[in-house]
Amino acid sequence: MAQQTPPTPPTTPPPEGGGGHLVWLAAVLSLVCAGVGQIYNGQTVKGIVLIAVYVVGWTLTSILSAICIGVLFIPFMMAIDVAAIVDAVLIAQKVAAGKQVGDWEFF
Repeated sequence: MAQQTPPTPPTTPPPEGGGGHLVWLAAVLSLVCAGVGQIYNGQTVKGIVLIAVYVVGWTLTSILSAICIGVLFIPFMMAIDVAAIVDAVLIAQKVAAGKQVGDWEFF
């Protein structure tokens, strides 16, 4: 008597386009550090540049706070943070929809 193997369930193909690219994850990563969401979205060079600007900017803000000038950098740095988060979300939506994005494409 031959042994019968149970039928294997059909596999579900990934969704069209981004193949499960998570928009919320891009937002959270950019919230943690500007540029990381961009790297997740496949914009590696843009992400590295944003991380460098983020680190240098907040370092200068901290150093210059000792002479009370650093507070002037805080709104600028916060604007970079917000712009990086918005950019990561909008680009992640394009990637998830299967659209091709450029290496330096913003918003």
